[in-house]
Amino acid sequence: AETERGLSRKHIIEGLRDSLSRLQLEYVDIVFANRTDINSPMEEVVRAMTFVINHGMAMYWGTSRWSAMEIMEAYSVARQFNLIPPVCEQAEYHYYHRDKVEVQLPELYHKIGVGVMTWSPLAGGLISGKYNDGIPEDSRAAMKGYVWMKDRIFSEEGQKQLAKIKELHPLADRMNCTLAQLAI
Repeated sequence: AETERGLSRKHIIEGLRDSLSRLQLEYVDIVFANRTDINSPMEEVVRAMTFVINHGMAMYWGTSRWSAMEIMEAYSVARQFNLIPPVCEQAEYHYYHRDKVEVQLPELYHKIGVGVMTWSPLAGGLISGKYNDGIPEDSRAAMKGYVWMKDRIFSEEGQKQLAKIKELHPLADRMNCTLAQLAI
């Protein structure tokens, strides 16, 4: 059913209840709304997140993979209806994906106080150097459901990124650290 996925009120509340049960927790510190949902009005999402906070299921809520405009809309809806706004955006951030965190979101940090949490600091392992000489058998990119990752690595852009990583190896060696440590 349409309400069993995405960001419908039903799915947010029931999904979080089920997660708390599986985790054997009474609440989580923060619950994220991953990607916006064209089938759920923003007011419904913000009201559902306010509900789970007011009912002690979460302390805060945040967004993940939302645009600055979508975050601002959630904030505006929260202010308009006296609801709880998101406190942070969870954004991809690494050598090859810096624009959102460094250019698009800073204005929101200052205007409405929304923070940022980042994910994929090693670009799915690309920055670790493990794919420099191909796809290791025991890597995620070699797994059945990760053909998209293998395709990304072998794409023209992926090969350019790998070439840049190889150039960083001497710097990591000079600093006596791994590529992953250098990246983070």
